[in-house]
Amino acid sequence: MNFFSKNMTLCALVAIAACATAQDYDNMLNKYMGASEAEIIKKFGAPSAIKIINDNTMVLAYTNVNDVFVPSEYYTYAPAGELYGQDDIYYPFLNEYQFDGPFWSPGYEVEYVCKTVFLLNDDKVVAWKWQGNNCVASDW
Repeated sequence: MNFFSKNMTLCALVAIAACATAQDYDNMLNKYMGASEAEIIKKFGAPSAIKIINDNTMVLAYTNVNDVFVPSEYYTYAPAGELYGQDDIYYPFLNEYQFDGPFWSPGYEVEYVCKTVFLLNDDKVVAWKWQGNNCVASDW
């Protein structure tokens, strides 16, 4: 595979992932209506929490949280006292950096969350619900 083909394949995969929507997630969850507890656990793994409502009814809860740190654009890598030396290119690998610029800011963190719950009655999924800012079919 040449360089151009690899880049086109990568771009196509990114575009497909970007098209994942909440509607896709709804459609995926609808496929699990009537599924057993074992089938849900096989697909989604061990639940984050389980609530037993009575002998026949339970709720399986899944929480998926991803934190992403977005670094500031106002920093330079260099040991203290030497901001613009010839070895600046090596400092990120040595974890030596200091923040510099008119607006000192280390960056910010973005949290992506998806909480999904399945209501099971007589070991069959009878309902589901989700909430969050990152509930897309590609997550699972």
